Amino acid sequence: MDLASTRTLAVLSSALCCASLLCVVSLAVILTHWHDALDACVQADCGCLLYARAATSSYSFTGSDVSLCWFSGAAPLPGLVLALSLAAWYGYRGFVRTPAHMRRAVALVRGADGSGVRLLVHPGRAASSSASSSSPPRSSVVLPAAAARAPSARRLARHAVYFTSLGVVCLLFGLLAVSHVAVLTDGFLVACREYRHAVLKTLKASGNLALLVNDRLTCPVIFDFLDYMKPDVREDFQGKDHWFPGQRRLTTVNSGAALVISLLAAYSTVVLWFALVVKLGRLARQAGRLSAETLKARQTRTQLAMHCTDL
Repeated sequence: MDLASTRTLAVLSSALCCASLLCVVSLAVILTHWHDALDACVQADCGCLLYARAATSSYSFTGSDVSLCWFSGAAPLPGLVLALSLAAWYGYRGFVRTPAHMRRAVALVRGADGSGVRLLVHPGRAASSSASSSSPPRSSVVLPAAAARAPSARRLARHAVYFTSLGVVCLLFGLLAVSHVAVLTDGFLVACREYRHAVLKTLKASGNLALLVNDRLTCPVIFDFLDYMKPDVREDFQGKDHWFPGQRRLTTVNSGAALVISLLAAYSTVVLWFALVVKLGRLARQAGRLSAETLKARQTRTQLAMHCTDL
């Protein structure tokens, strides 16, 4: 694999790490913030903001099953581990380690009469001299780097299998990312629709005001109502074990912005996973083609050598 492909994989996997981490952090902050405020169930844990429901009789907003939040928050984590490993490996090979074509390679080929030819690969030099010794005379030849480091057909075949396997794994993580995006998007839209009805009921909106809430207010604005009309109230304690009634603080977060950021990051992970799949598929196809060409050239050389021996 050339240096450009290595750096492309490093950049894609690094971007995937950032998108997955951003999605996990934003979801963890917003979902844990609303868990206690929305958990109104007695025998179940229903504090998830996604798929939350608004009561029809009175103003109340109850969360959904917490397992949906666990899935939404934990689904990107396995892919984050793989992306981090790929970013570290290909980042080191592409940006830290000296490329293979920049390293010096020396090989000595001897003939039947005892003379030797020293094959030297050194970038930036057109020729190289070798010191003579008491051994038979040797001559120095500078080969192109690509010729000296040309991989064998078996190694190219292993590369094709490796890229194919890694592409299949990335495809599976891409499908997981698709399911995660589907759950996250649907839960976001359901909660937005339910709380829109709660806002209409709370404001007692009718006529043009109802049209304004239904047609013009976006979901992030609707969640702004949630932030201030149903805040997460936490008790403040003074001293060690003393609590003064009436002293409370309202902790508010920007729920709409956090959810939008998590959605954008989740969609970005889907795009990046399938971009990795396409890149790995191209590398696997290229390695397979080079392996077949190398094997064919080797067979041709073998047949030519047999023919010359017969002559």
